[in-house]
Amino acid sequence: MRRISPLLALRSSYENTQPAPRDPLRWLLSLLIALSTAAFAFTHTERWRYGLGFCVAVGVAFALLAAVAKLLMVLVRAHCPDSWPYVWRQGLANLYRPHNQTLVLLLALGFGTFLLVSLYLTQQMLLRQAMLAGQADQPNLILFDIQSDQREDVANLVRSFALPVLQQAPLVTMRLASIKGRSVEDLRNDAGNKIPTWALQWEYRATYREHLIGTETVIAGTWQGVVDHAASAIPVSLEEEIAHTLGVTLGDELVFDVQGVPVTTTVSSTRKVDWQRVQPNFFVVFPSGILETAPQTYVLVSRVPSNDLSAAVQRTAVQTFPNVSAIDLTLVLHTLDAILERIAFAIRFMAFFSMAAGIMVLASAVITGRYQRLQESVLLRTLGASRAQIRQILLIEYLFLGSLAAVTGLLLAVIASWALAYYLFETTFAPAGLPLVLALLFVIGLTILTGVLGSRGVVNRPPLEVLRSDS
Repeated sequence: MRRISPLLALRSSYENTQPAPRDPLRWLLSLLIALSTAAFAFTHTERWRYGLGFCVAVGVAFALLAAVAKLLMVLVRAHCPDSWPYVWRQGLANLYRPHNQTLVLLLALGFGTFLLVSLYLTQQMLLRQAMLAGQADQPNLILFDIQSDQREDVANLVRSFALPVLQQAPLVTMRLASIKGRSVEDLRNDAGNKIPTWALQWEYRATYREHLIGTETVIAGTWQGVVDHAASAIPVSLEEEIAHTLGVTLGDELVFDVQGVPVTTTVSSTRKVDWQRVQPNFFVVFPSGILETAPQTYVLVSRVPSNDLSAAVQRTAVQTFPNVSAIDLTLVLHTLDAILERIAFAIRFMAFFSMAAGIMVLASAVITGRYQRLQESVLLRTLGASRAQIRQILLIEYLFLGSLAAVTGLLLAVIASWALAYYLFETTFAPAGLPLVLALLFVIGLTILTGVLGSRGVVNRPPLEVLRSDS
């Protein structure tokens, strides 16, 4: 507006306006918006790569929405069916008419839907994991630091309360001494080493047993559960992620320092471990017959049906075995539930804020094109269109805009939530269909309602009044 001269304003009724040149200030404001988004992302993430990834993801989402909007306009212009009723053809034609709102509304509504549904699906994913951890068949009481001579006594104490002993696993503490013939010190001093420092310095708590448990699946190699004699290299099983982190595969040699005693091992298998299950899982599992004489402690896992019984078991265990510690996972789950409730409140606030912003953009776009719609209404009514037909044309236009924005936003949200589930939370992604359908109907209804309310009065203005106001 600051570039419009008074003379051009006076001549606008009979002189064609030339397209305005590119405005440097407008480009500067767009750059500032992009930089502020990037600064927000960089200051709220642990690593600059995460912030950059967030900015790229937002840019990709906007680019996809813009591409869908442009494709819609091209397809409607080229393939609008001539056999459709007049109001449908006119409503579709409004999607590509001059000064149309298709791009703006698809960006605003589509991105709002994408953000809203992504937050909701992520929340439900976390809540579902908490519910799975608290199911009736899951352990919720863990006793650890049990000495070897206390093993049977602690188990009998738990059974005296009519509770099951679901798992009793030995823990042997050890550190890595060498990987594939190279010492840990050599690897740490090597600038080209890609193994993280934590993996080289980690105090591994391994176990030994003859069989796999329900949370483990061998994905490569052969599981060997028993070794009758100490061979030159003991076959061990590694969890798949730690094997990848250490850069080892089947047949590679690892030397562990078991409290001062070097133990040479070879990777005989790799396992996929379900870390979501609340029970002891291990990076390294030895076969039986090797570590039985090593210094070790035990961990016992049970299931307690009530908080009162859990408190009684813990009290008796501590009084009888002062060195034994206990973790009541029910309290952990309650704490997690409280945290997720706060997260849910933040998500709801973000959802309402995003939806309010989308409504404001939608309303402003409707108001901006109100004068042009008024002229179109006058022209259509002069040509014989009824008020009902004009209302149907507006309804059809916003129906298509809301539907496409909702569908595109939902698809982006499902893809983003699946990526979070697979790459970050490492869990299965199984969204419920009903919330997605409700979100689709809600966005479509909100678009139609806002568009129709914002356009009220356009149909009711007499054509003669509008034509006289322009003369």
